[in-house]
Amino acid sequence: MISLELDRERAARETNRSFAVEASAGTGKTSILIDRILHLVLEKGPDGPPVRLSTIAAITFTEKAAGEMKVRLRQEFEQRATRPEAGRARQALRDLETAAISTIHAFAVALLKERPVEAGLDPRFTALDELQSELLFRTVWESWLGQRLQERHPLLERALRAGLNMVGLGETARTLRLHSRIAREWRPRPAMTDEEITERIRPLIEEGKLYLPRARVAEDRLAVKLEAAMQWLRSWPRERAVPEKPGNAGSKDKWAGGKATVDLVRKFIARVVELREELSTTAGRRLFRDVVLWLVSEFLPEWERRKREEAALDFDDQLVAARDLLKRHRAVRRYFHERFVTLLVDEFQDTDPVQLEIVQLLSDTRVDREDPDGLQAAPGRLFIVGDPKQSIYRFRGADIETYMDAVSKTGLEGQPLERLELTTNFRSVPSILKFVDSLFGQVMSRPEDGLYQPSYLPFHGSGWRQEEISPPSVHVLANEPDGSGRAGSAKDLVRGEAACIGRLISAIYASEHWKVHDKSTGLWRPPDYSDIAILLPALTRADAFEDSLRDAGIPHVLEGGKFYYARSEVSSAITALRAIENPNDTVALYGTLRSIFFGLSDEDLLRARIAGEPLDYRLQAAPESRLHRPYQVLHELHSRRHHRPPSETFEILLAETGAREILASRRGGFQSLANLGKLTRTVRAQQSGRTFSEVADFLTATDEEEFDENESRIVEERSNAVRMMTIHKAKGLDFPIVVVAGLGLKKLTTPPRFLAGSAQDKVYGVAAGRKELGFRTPDWEELLFRERQREEAELIRLLYVAMTRARDHLVLSTRVKWKKKGNEPDLKGTRLEPVYPIVSQFLATSSPLVRRIDVKALKPAAVPLQAPARESAEDWSGILKRQYDELRRLTQETPATRNLSAPSDEAEDSRENRYVLAARERAVRIGIAFHEAMEVADFRED
Repeated sequence: MISLELDRERAARETNRSFAVEASAGTGKTSILIDRILHLVLEKGPDGPPVRLSTIAAITFTEKAAGEMKVRLRQEFEQRATRPEAGRARQALRDLETAAISTIHAFAVALLKERPVEAGLDPRFTALDELQSELLFRTVWESWLGQRLQERHPLLERALRAGLNMVGLGETARTLRLHSRIAREWRPRPAMTDEEITERIRPLIEEGKLYLPRARVAEDRLAVKLEAAMQWLRSWPRERAVPEKPGNAGSKDKWAGGKATVDLVRKFIARVVELREELSTTAGRRLFRDVVLWLVSEFLPEWERRKREEAALDFDDQLVAARDLLKRHRAVRRYFHERFVTLLVDEFQDTDPVQLEIVQLLSDTRVDREDPDGLQAAPGRLFIVGDPKQSIYRFRGADIETYMDAVSKTGLEGQPLERLELTTNFRSVPSILKFVDSLFGQVMSRPEDGLYQPSYLPFHGSGWRQEEISPPSVHVLANEPDGSGRAGSAKDLVRGEAACIGRLISAIYASEHWKVHDKSTGLWRPPDYSDIAILLPALTRADAFEDSLRDAGIPHVLEGGKFYYARSEVSSAITALRAIENPNDTVALYGTLRSIFFGLSDEDLLRARIAGEPLDYRLQAAPESRLHRPYQVLHELHSRRHHRPPSETFEILLAETGAREILASRRGGFQSLANLGKLTRTVRAQQSGRTFSEVADFLTATDEEEFDENESRIVEERSNAVRMMTIHKAKGLDFPIVVVAGLGLKKLTTPPRFLAGSAQDKVYGVAAGRKELGFRTPDWEELLFRERQREEAELIRLLYVAMTRARDHLVLSTRVKWKKKGNEPDLKGTRLEPVYPIVSQFLATSSPLVRRIDVKALKPAAVPLQAPARESAEDWSGILKRQYDELRRLTQETPATRNLSAPSDEAEDSRENRYVLAARERAVRIGIAFHEAMEVADFRED
């Protein structure tokens, strides 16, 4: 361990050298960055004397990480403010708030804001977030496409006749917008020309001629298929007849050479059929490639022009503009070299090629160099920290191959950066580290055909922590075939797994054998719910786990996901706002009438239709009609939508329909109320300077594009609750007890729309629509094969991240579906596929690395009728008070301040005051009930 600690010491103190530090999970890489910054500021800089904090740039992966780094630095400098180096520490505290400690995007924006003229930007430019970019894209695309349709652009008409509809065309434009840098700088592979096709057909014809005379009987089925294949080859592209696959056709007695000849002919025909299938899509792919290049050459420039007109930059623009600023202007580059004497980059394994260029340009002081391959970091100017084993953000553009290549090239005088390794784990107990080493030492290795997977760097079996209560601390939650011979459904699997985990967590909470180490006291204690995290590869099935925890009475918090806009109350509210805005949107009106706001059934609407009542709330419905009241409400809201703020219109909808009261009576109603409260706040935040129509469009776009959005939190993050999140969201975190679940389900991957080749060949592929229509650029399958290789490699890294989050106990669920026949697990396409055989072998051989959880011993949890005993009376009084206040807030959402420009009259004021009074009355009733409950509740501890 001495040599390993020496690497840690060198990383922190040798500030005159540039390093690439590979820091395995839990090895304290953030502490290393902090220590190096402290040494730079207080003791020694790259050129000798200490440097000011303002001359250091520290790049983090997230804003949260940047904020945490600033907090820790403040604590360290404050502690040193009374020591001999107090002057430098106090100066650092003054520099801290403006220090360049940020994400790469924020850093790029700061560079551009400082030198906007050289960057060719409006100094007042704004940085667009994902949603703002999408909304602007829709505006630009609709305008541009409308002009092309008016012009009857010939390529557009050809594409539409070929079946590429407007949706597919817009999807392609959006894909190119999201990958505009590569789309502009690289090219899709060209389709085969007729000459190239002829060159492929000619040798097949010559080969086929050799087989024709060997058929002794012309009526033999294989001979007939051979003749058809030859006819297609000779007549291409005129021949319409499709050659058939050979199958098992052909009798060896009817061919000269017997079975050997039959096998050769079958293989030959199979190759012809394969070529024919390939060529059947060639015309479509050639056309689609032309469409892609047309959009790149004509639409993307218009997109860029409109952004410049709006003085706006999207995420990619921020990086590309910063890179180009440094690359094209030597004076600017020299200025920033003098401004930042050293650059520290965290999470370097998640870097993309443009980010790498920015790092290279700032760390090489030779301003005459522009080619990235010729850039090398000067001594002490670059310090990168990363762990290729934790590179899991390919979907965001991060490329592990960039990291692997950069670490070997970004050195001084053509030499690689000196590589340091940090493997001493400070997080996990020894048995977890031994298990991780044993498992990933077998499944993670560098492939021969690329740099898309690193070699496994082990922890060497143990780390800093030595004390462990009754190891092993790796627990496997497995299942066995039920003997029915039925495979079962994915829904059955996830529900069974969720129920099992719910029972397990109840058992853990009630057990004395799952003790966790308390960081604050240094002692082992029984676990709280807040010590437990459930990590899932995706949240698509998280509702089953939530139901299980809720049924067991286990408090929990769901972190992240896209469930907010998928919740029925949220999607119904957005649909209702669309209907209020546009009475001609009959789909939105139909959905609104069937929603929680009016509760009409399909039968009600069918009867209205039969009775001749139109689906139009501008027309008055008969008083006895079920449509009468809904039409009254919607018509009033529509006619007054421009006379009051959008949030007020939404509040009136909620009050008039009693939607809150309906939701409050349902299971999970508290969450639904919280979500409607959040939507109200969103409407209020977006209404400034916007019309009702624009707010409705904004909400519709967020709903359609499925942007990540958390549900409104009803259990506080720091309360005693189990946390549930994706593995991606858990990266950088750790928990005393980690349950890794949801791995036995088939991966539901969305077909890719854009695939990039290597940096060497500089090609990309685009796809749109259904596969059978052939809207793919040429050689799509080759790029897709490459992509699947990298996805499989990343899956192993994702599992590594999941299993290294645990401090004291790791629970690995290996529950899978079983094949219909036999006792084999159905692993194909699951995330367990690479590790299941090894873990099963550990269990079968009673390995000391793992222990099996006795599922049958897990009793169904009884829902607690009172607060768990570990909470004090003061805690629970506070919890009830907070929940009461939250419920009061949710039911008391009142209209926003009246729009001063809106006309007003007494009747209108009186009507709207009734909504406010009704909300207050509800809050009063809840308050009375709450205080009555508090008077009789006994919070005394036994």
